[in-house]
Amino acid sequence: MSLDLAYFYGSEAEQYSFYRIPKILLTDRRYKGVSMEAKVLYGLMLDRMGLSVRSGWLDDEGRVYIYFTLDDALAMLGCGKDKAVRLFKELDVSGGIGLIERRKQGQGRPAPSGAYLRQELHPAARTRRGYACPSSGRPAGPDF
Repeated sequence: MSLDLAYFYGSEAEQYSFYRIPKILLTDRRYKGVSMEAKVLYGLMLDRMGLSVRSGWLDDEGRVYIYFTLDDALAMLGCGKDKAVRLFKELDVSGGIGLIERRKQGQGRPAPSGAYLRQELHPAARTRRGYACPSSGRPAGPDF
């Protein structure tokens, strides 16, 4: 069943806000095993990071942290609790790909909704962190 939808005219095409999913998550072989739903969840969490920055949610080391609850994921992704928990685990440094790191509260338990987002490794991040270009062994540059 096809919906009867209107076309975009003129400046109407600019009326929407968008969630961003880093292109590298779709193109880099290291992320091929990550489900599309987990990539979308990461994009939603990246969007939430803007609010965190505006609110000054930085830890003692200057790292931005976000609050993104399981209920937020359930509402935004329209999935069940078990699936949302699996998606968070898929992204987590503990047993997942490492794109998020849940903040710890007392006795090493994850905080119920706090997390750090970690940058996906792209050429600029490799340079900042001292990664070497695999073909030359030299520090990675902007055209790596």
